[in-house]
Amino acid sequence: MKRFKMRDMCLAGLCLVALFAFGAVGSASAVPTLLFLPDNEKFPYHLAGVAGKAALETEKGLAAVQSEKVDVLALILSPTLFDASFRFLESTTGAGGVCNNEGNETGNTITLSLLGHLGFTHKGAEEVPGVLLLVPTGFDFTCFKVPILGKILILVRGSLVGQILKPKLNETVNEMLLVFNKTAKGVQELRTFLFNNTKVTADLESSINEGGFELASQTGEGPLKALVGEPTFLLVSP
Repeated sequence: MKRFKMRDMCLAGLCLVALFAFGAVGSASAVPTLLFLPDNEKFPYHLAGVAGKAALETEKGLAAVQSEKVDVLALILSPTLFDASFRFLESTTGAGGVCNNEGNETGNTITLSLLGHLGFTHKGAEEVPGVLLLVPTGFDFTCFKVPILGKILILVRGSLVGQILKPKLNETVNEMLLVFNKTAKGVQELRTFLFNNTKVTADLESSINEGGFELASQTGEGPLKALVGEPTFLLVSP
């Protein structure tokens, strides 16, 4: 299989976006690299799937939003970089009301497109395969008919780290399983991401009605499968 050099793993410098947006916390020559390699060595590569329930929460719980399922489409642009589109369906607040960014008071779908990186993350003493999702600047949605509060605007910013549970390294497959967990309300399980010989800290934050931001957690789990016509792929760490 073709060997990819470091310059092949970046697209117009986008592999450094996380460093400028969220700050490098350290660097080391031993940081591993994770590569997505299609069997035919061609990009872009398409994955899609439907995840189950997802939840956005803060410690105080004021910005808690649940979605019954999530449609996901991932476009792998290079061995380490991808675009992802999410449709959070049947979205409501814990107190009632519906949430959307469609500009009406009845819809319950929140749509989001963002940039992501493949790499490794610290889980306890281990370094496990993972993804870093970068929330676009200015992303928001509105929840309507919320008891007492009425209409609320929720802003979300920062980044999010998830674990790739499947496949294992060097396993030829056509599916991937991602999971995003929390340790408590507003506390994401995974907060450190490793790629391109650099370690970054990733935090997700949200606010209500343009007030102060507080740490937030996003949970969910879902399978992604290669679209019809795509070859198999494998994840490798050179």
